[in-house]
Amino acid sequence: MSGAYNATLAEELGVDMSEYTSYTRVSDFEDLFAEVLAKRAELRPDLAEFPLMRSVQDWPHNFAIETFVDYFLGAVTNIPGIMDIAGYDTETVFNMYETEEYYDFAKTMVRFVQSGVLRSWTAANYFFHTSWGLVRYGEHYFTTEWIAQGLPAARTWATTTVLQLGVGISSQCPEKERAMMAIELMNTDADLATMIRFGIEGEHYVFDENGDMTFEASPRNSDPTARGYYRWYAAPIGNLLIARAPVSLSGPNNVMMDLIKEFNATSKMGHMGFLFDQDPVQNELAACTAVYQEYAPTISKGRFPNEEAIVSYVDEFNAKLYSNGLQRVIDEIQRQMDEWKAAN
Repeated sequence: MSGAYNATLAEELGVDMSEYTSYTRVSDFEDLFAEVLAKRAELRPDLAEFPLMRSVQDWPHNFAIETFVDYFLGAVTNIPGIMDIAGYDTETVFNMYETEEYYDFAKTMVRFVQSGVLRSWTAANYFFHTSWGLVRYGEHYFTTEWIAQGLPAARTWATTTVLQLGVGISSQCPEKERAMMAIELMNTDADLATMIRFGIEGEHYVFDENGDMTFEASPRNSDPTARGYYRWYAAPIGNLLIARAPVSLSGPNNVMMDLIKEFNATSKMGHMGFLFDQDPVQNELAACTAVYQEYAPTISKGRFPNEEAIVSYVDEFNAKLYSNGLQRVIDEIQRQMDEWKAAN
């Protein structure tokens, strides 16, 4: 998880960003947001109607934990080397929604809404952004009106649940070997990896006198608001690390690719390879998922009159989860995971 901020506005307001060099969780920036709001009210009252950032999800923008059912945090574990949730090891499945850390997150979202960090409508002039997967932001990644400064991930992690995207061959494919050859090319041929993302040389991109790829002066991609062909990152469709890209995207000396390699090498691993079979508790899981959809998005938006109100709402959320079979889901994941560990 990474972040970025409006460096142009930070400089205009005289906000010292030197201590903010990486991203761990949104709540770490609460003091910064308070300072920006105060200085913006004084120096740029014309921006008062705009929030500082969009609403953010609980996971993964605020917690590094291992999930076994997509975004549902009713049955999770800590990740070795990170250990975000106190009182639990990495081998015990627990309900994130009843932890002190989750209640703190909920209360933080209320404070963010009441102070003006978060608002209920969409606005273009944000101060802070979060993202999933980006390791580098170009200066004008968000807009040409201000310069973005990226905050790379302070930690990275990988679990089976979040690594189920990619390229495969259908069992019904009539030419499996030829399909495998195409996948091999996507992962080994730099020209094809580049074409998949940026189109055809001479039409969608050109190389300047320094040998750098650029969209400027290309017949079909020079207008950033009307690209003829543009698929960046396109990480699930072949090897991103061999693709060529403009300096504005990959950075000087292709630094973005080096960062991805570094993050891959240092990523903390959860129960890699374990995949939860949902069939034994599909009824309970369906019921808990419905409860999750009813409560969790509302909690993340933080639109409550005070912290006490959201605490009561989270209490109600947990009670409903357990009344709909959450403990059975937790026990089943625990059983399957223990068997998987014993076999591996």
